[in-house]
Amino acid sequence: MPEIEGIIRFDQYEVDLRAGELRRNNRPVRLQNQVFRLLTTFLEHRGEALTRDQLRTQIWPPDVFIDFDNGLSAAVRKLRVVLGRPPGAKGNNSYIETVPRVGYRFISLENGTNTNNRRIISVAILPFTSDSDSSDLDYLCEGMTEALIDAVSEIRGIAKVIARNSAYRFKGRDPQEAGRELGVQAVVIGSVHPAGDHVLVRAELISTTQGLRLWGASYQPLIQELPLLSSTIALALRDRLGSKQRTGVPRSVSHRSTDNPEAYRLYLRGRYLWAKRPGAGYVEKAIELFNEAVALDPAFTLAHVGLADCYNTLGAWEAGVLEPAIALERGKAAANRALQLDSNLAEAHTSRGYCHFHYEWDWGSAEAAFKRAIDLNPNYSHAHHWYSHLLVARGRMKESLEHSLRIIELDPFDLLINSHLAWHYHMGGHYQEELEESNKLLEMEPNFHKAHYFRGLALEQLGGTRDAVKALEKSYQLSGSTFMLSALGHAYAAAGDRDKAVHVLGTLKELSKSRYVAAYELGAIHVGLQEYEHALDCLERAYIERSGWMPYLPVDPTFAPLRSEPRFHRVLRSISNSWGNS
Repeated sequence: MPEIEGIIRFDQYEVDLRAGELRRNNRPVRLQNQVFRLLTTFLEHRGEALTRDQLRTQIWPPDVFIDFDNGLSAAVRKLRVVLGRPPGAKGNNSYIETVPRVGYRFISLENGTNTNNRRIISVAILPFTSDSDSSDLDYLCEGMTEALIDAVSEIRGIAKVIARNSAYRFKGRDPQEAGRELGVQAVVIGSVHPAGDHVLVRAELISTTQGLRLWGASYQPLIQELPLLSSTIALALRDRLGSKQRTGVPRSVSHRSTDNPEAYRLYLRGRYLWAKRPGAGYVEKAIELFNEAVALDPAFTLAHVGLADCYNTLGAWEAGVLEPAIALERGKAAANRALQLDSNLAEAHTSRGYCHFHYEWDWGSAEAAFKRAIDLNPNYSHAHHWYSHLLVARGRMKESLEHSLRIIELDPFDLLINSHLAWHYHMGGHYQEELEESNKLLEMEPNFHKAHYFRGLALEQLGGTRDAVKALEKSYQLSGSTFMLSALGHAYAAAGDRDKAVHVLGTLKELSKSRYVAAYELGAIHVGLQEYEHALDCLERAYIERSGWMPYLPVDPTFAPLRSEPRFHRVLRSISNSWGNS
């Protein structure tokens, strides 16, 4: 898409930036001012996913008051009608593609109608399949997919690689349809077939817009060599995807994987179970499998990362069943071991950053870890996820929103990832937006516990306490989570049902005799009951526990009634001074 002296050309179009004119085959095309500004914004950021907010600020001055959502949608429709379809495109595909839950991206062919010259910057790796009945081969297919996602994510110049959980929703689906729904330009499909001591692996790159086969290859490695094949395929894809940067070669996965097929199988099973969190027993079983993998190969880096993620989950602020001093110390040790084995592993930096943030309250080290992870792999969604959490805790809401939208772009159909945006709005005080996001989650999955949870929190803040109670009762029924039970107790109190709130408080206190219950969660109910001294006692205990809830205390609306209390500010200072960070 060459630009010469203020002229941008693509396909049969020419945009004169100085004259403010669009020409098709050298003939002027009339556009309203707003629509032309929309086009130039897309061209300035071609290939990038732009949020609706970013586009609105480019089209309308801040002092203009209109229905922005409808105005932007109308402008996009008009521009799509004017430009029509790219040459060779099928169906309703246009130059402007919708990025699910984020906004829009401008896509065009780089050099006329030759599809083979098109610069591909967004891709999804769909799950590799097998016609074998072997469960071991199924795990290897899953591992092959996950390793290839990781390897392609490290290719510089690829702006978007769909994360594992969203990609797996399209297993066995038509690749062109899957690519359109995921908002990518191309998809990789593959199959693995047993062939004696070897396996036959086929991989293909398919165009989303045209359904064309852009690249394909076959490999026949030994079964034990299969974990290492992803780097070979990624190198071939790098060349075909059109990456202009040849120094950003995906590193061999040998540093992160293992030559021991049994250790690799155990690792894959562990990751499969960890992805089922917070279901009862899944994380604990995953720890057993990761430990077995490490016993077979102590240098298996990703198995150590798996242990770190599991222990971080068990001590987490939202699903903790172990005291942070136990769980996150183990998570920290596992992350440190992974970094000793490979200091350039994005996953390890992310796991270590989680401990810096939620356990050590070392904001500077946490931010450095998350930034390092994103630099190593800009497509690693978990790094953006936890960095967004840190930014919320530090009150940097605008930056947090950018990373919140980025993770949804990378993982648009993962329920946990999508629920993060509702959490972001809750902590930022945008309760109507939180309610809208919760309703979107319920459309995706009516029985998703976090959708009901955030819906309840939003309704309570908006004054609908009775409906809030119903939503939070449902969230606790679906999850059995103590932090959701705590929210329900707070909502009972807000609705004036003191007896039920006191009963929930008693239930949590009784439960704490046999397992860890965060003092922070008890404090939330005391706030609802307006028992502020008891709530402050709980916060001081939560400080001693090193509760992962504490970093969010300055922005958590549940504890807003305490913000005028001197003891509350002493707790905040204690958290900030833990590592000398303000």
